[in-house]
Amino acid sequence: MEPSLFKALIDRYRNGTATSFEKELVEGWLKEQEQRPLPLHEVDERRIKTEMLFAIRRQLRSARMGKLRRLVRAGAAAVLIAGLALFGWYLWPSQETLPTLRITQTGAGERKQIVLPDHSVIWLNANSRVEYPENFSSGERTVHLVQGEAFFEVTPDTSKPFTVRTDWFDTRVLGTSFNVQVHPETAEVGVAVETGKVEVRPTDTASAQQVFRLTRGQGVLYNKEAKAMSYTTGSETPGIWRSGGLSFAQRSLKDVVRALEDKYATTIVLEVDERRDYRFTATITPQTSLDEVLSSVCLVNKLIRVDQDGLIVLRERAF
Repeated sequence: MEPSLFKALIDRYRNGTATSFEKELVEGWLKEQEQRPLPLHEVDERRIKTEMLFAIRRQLRSARMGKLRRLVRAGAAAVLIAGLALFGWYLWPSQETLPTLRITQTGAGERKQIVLPDHSVIWLNANSRVEYPENFSSGERTVHLVQGEAFFEVTPDTSKPFTVRTDWFDTRVLGTSFNVQVHPETAEVGVAVETGKVEVRPTDTASAQQVFRLTRGQGVLYNKEAKAMSYTTGSETPGIWRSGGLSFAQRSLKDVVRALEDKYATTIVLEVDERRDYRFTATITPQTSLDEVLSSVCLVNKLIRVDQDGLIVLRERAF
């Protein structure tokens, strides 16, 4: 969003001519900033602009998905409007532009490697999308994993913390390697650490004060429906997909199928009772064929495979 458009949005909000969508966009951003106070005397202006851009894009995506809710009561709106107007005019003189964001995405069966300005490396898995600034500010290194899965190898820099933002949680580090998985269609999303230490904070209001500190071999899973985060330990191998493998530890059948579709660029249909808790545990090498994996999945969960109209269908066995 260009500065002129953002200022016009503020004007419409202040004079009461903004649409309901525009009101929710502004109020959602304001609420998010309340959860992450950014005192101006302590932070770099360029970092604040980057944070604002990520926040606005996040609200736009949420609104398109029909999940944006009103976050600020009308009684507090007048005070917040004035603060937003002053904040926006202070940060954006008339001729100044927003930080430039780069966008990288992958399709089915595709993986990419991205080298960031600080020489940190992102390995992007299939059907994934990541956004990051063209240049990091002097205060912090922030990227946004919009969807999918990515493995991060972060260059150590104690003066610039590295943060991976998602729609469900933020992961903050100084220098380490870890995996983040945030597929929109899965029930659970999470983080797994290969080396070093990270801090993970849920972004929903009810859990905003929680901090999960992870070290090598640890991870967390966030359940979207329950809006709850919990620890996991020593089960899956973070980032094994970079070399063409897969690792599952008591993963739901839906998550397993999604990972297989990404790896083998195919379509698998589940025709099972969703009330049953199907799980699967296995480590799959790069040489393992899809037929071999599906045979194991069917054996463990008592399913049958049917090839139908170019699709692979997994069904419950008839007893």
